[in-house]
Amino acid sequence: MSIVQNDRGSISIFRIGLIMAGLGLLVVIGGFVLLEFERAEKRSALEITPPAGAEVRFNQPIGQNGRRVVYQVNGDDDDTVRGVVEYYQARMDSFYDTNARDADRQLCRRSPSGQGTFQDYEPGNGLIPYEYRCEFDDSSDFGGERRTIVRIYPGVLDEESGLTTEGLTLIDYDMAWSG
Repeated sequence: MSIVQNDRGSISIFRIGLIMAGLGLLVVIGGFVLLEFERAEKRSALEITPPAGAEVRFNQPIGQNGRRVVYQVNGDDDDTVRGVVEYYQARMDSFYDTNARDADRQLCRRSPSGQGTFQDYEPGNGLIPYEYRCEFDDSSDFGGERRTIVRIYPGVLDEESGLTTEGLTLIDYDMAWSG
C-alpha cells in the first residue's frame, strides 16, 4: 500500500495535503536558515587586505557598525600613489569578478578627474591635492549590507600646525556593516 492511498486503495487527498504541507514547511525553514547565514555574514567588516609594506597609522571604531583605518606606505610621488591604486584596482577586479576588458568594470576614481588638484589645495595648507576612491560593496537583496570605501592620497604638510605626512601615501578605509 502506498503512503498516498487510503484504506480503500484510492488516493487520499488528506495524506497528499499533509505531505505537501510538510515539504512546504521544510522549504520555509531552509529559506529562513539561509537568510540568517546571509545576515550573519554582513554583521562584520568587509576586510580588504592592504598592500605589502603598509603600516597602520590610525584605527578607530565608528559607532557599533563602522571603523576607520588609515594605512601608510613610504613614498608620495605619483608612481607610488599609482602603484597603490593599481593594487586596489586588482583587488576590485577580483572582488567583483571582472577584468580590464569588461565594460561594466568597477573602477577606482580620481578626484578631481584628470591631472588637476582640488580647488582649495595649496602646498603647505594641509589639504590633499587629489584622491582616488575605490568602493567595495557587498550589499544583499535581503537587507544585509557591508562596504569598504578606500581613499588613496599623497601625504601633505600643514605648515600652520607643523604636522606632516609628506613622503607617505595614505590609504584611508571607511568601513560600515549591518548591525
